[in-house]
Amino acid sequence: MAMAFSSRLRQDLHSLDEGQPIKFTADLNEGKVYSNGTGTFTALLDGLYSFSFSVAHKNPGKPVSVHLKINDVENVGATTDKAAPTQCSQASNHAVVKMMAGDTAQVVISNQQAEDIAANGFTSFSGFLLNKQ
Repeated sequence: MAMAFSSRLRQDLHSLDEGQPIKFTADLNEGKVYSNGTGTFTALLDGLYSFSFSVAHKNPGKPVSVHLKINDVENVGATTDKAAPTQCSQASNHAVVKMMAGDTAQVVISNQQAEDIAANGFTSFSGFLLNKQ
């Protein structure tokens, strides 16, 4: 059974609060493992999973921090630099994690408030099953 998703932000987000998930839109959703409505991946099988994410923003005032959360526990994170005027600043990370069927993964905002998160393929989240156990 194939389990893989690739998603991206379709429109700029102007304000998200700490702990709020980014709700991406899936371009690929094999096994229907990703929910556009909640921004959540749900493992269907026990196994090793690979996740990658990136975030970009246009706010010159402050950086944006995000984390990959597995079952509401922070895993790896990424923090952008302050964006230069009329430019984007981007950060990304990757993790391989052991998950059980029903476990979830999301990309969430880590700092108090994130503003002007950029779409157009600059902010994305993807994952797939490496090996079932």
